[in-house]
Amino acid sequence: MRFLHYLHQIGYKPFRGAVKGDIYRFFDCPHPEKGRWYVNDERTSFQCVGCSLYCETDDWTDFQLFLPLESDVRG
Repeated sequence: MRFLHYLHQIGYKPFRGAVKGDIYRFFDCPHPEKGRWYVNDERTSFQCVGCSLYCETDDWTDFQLFLPLESDVRG
């Protein structure tokens, strides 16, 4: 999977939080059960690699928010 390798190279990591079903309806996703989301280091972009559509969003609305890690706070 070349696209997934590319995402890793540019700093994307698997998103481990909960994702609401609304995002799949927004993208009119044919296979929401296959959703696999990645988030970039800056936490400004979410990329789905669950199918060949590779949906992407910068909207946190449907993604579980996390408190910043201690290393994030210090810089």
